[in-house]
Amino acid sequence: MNRITLAVLGAACVLAACAQPAPAGAVREHAGVAPATAAVPQSQAPAAPQPESPAAQPEPLFLDVRTAPEFAAGHAPGALLIPHDQLPRRLAELEPYRDRPLVVYCRTGHRAAIAYQVLHQAGFRVINGGGLAAMQAAGVHFVAP
Repeated sequence: MNRITLAVLGAACVLAACAQPAPAGAVREHAGVAPATAAVPQSQAPAAPQPESPAAQPEPLFLDVRTAPEFAAGHAPGALLIPHDQLPRRLAELEPYRDRPLVVYCRTGHRAAIAYQVLHQAGFRVINGGGLAAMQAAGVHFVAP
């Protein structure tokens, strides 16, 4: 797994843990007064939802927003190519991936930042991977088709 995937999974786990209610029996007492929920037997208390394991998190999809010739020279494995200037009219192509984080990247990071805004406003879970150097520093190895 590359560093971006690990970072996405780690952030998702942290967010899931923060969103969880306090476990049953972890109710605080204030000024010596026992809370009303303390009298509820454990068998009647609602079960706290369990956070998803990191393995259950969907893998991110790499979205290359460079041009077709740049993509042909090398891209992230499994990356989808949609040039940044075509992205607004091709958002429907990304609907099957709405449940996955999208990692956008380009050569220098400028086009990725533009694509990030378009995708974020459209409600996608998006991560700005930046430029090629940032992606390679994060452990993504580029392949030629």
